[in-house]
Amino acid sequence: MSLFLDWRCKSMISLDEMKNYLRIDFDDDDTLLENLIVSSERLCMDIARIKSKAVFEKKETAKIAVMYAVAYQYEHREDTQAIGLGVFLAGKRRTWML
Repeated sequence: MSLFLDWRCKSMISLDEMKNYLRIDFDDDDTLLENLIVSSERLCMDIARIKSKAVFEKKETAKIAVMYAVAYQYEHREDTQAIGLGVFLAGKRRTWML
């Protein structure tokens, strides 16, 4: 069971949707992916400087940004460079502000 159960239940991206995006067909990393979804939503909201999840979810690019953040962290989980991800997403912040 995930530590982020309450937040995860309200996530804008389902586990199945994320697994499809990553082309994962096994269940071994489900808990990891659930936690990455939650942390990526928070990361993207922080970078976009949006405090309300409802406002964030209405942004056209929010979902793909979260999916990109999850994919980046999952695929680089051995050597995640959070600064590189943060810099990339910060550059995309302007599109979220519109």
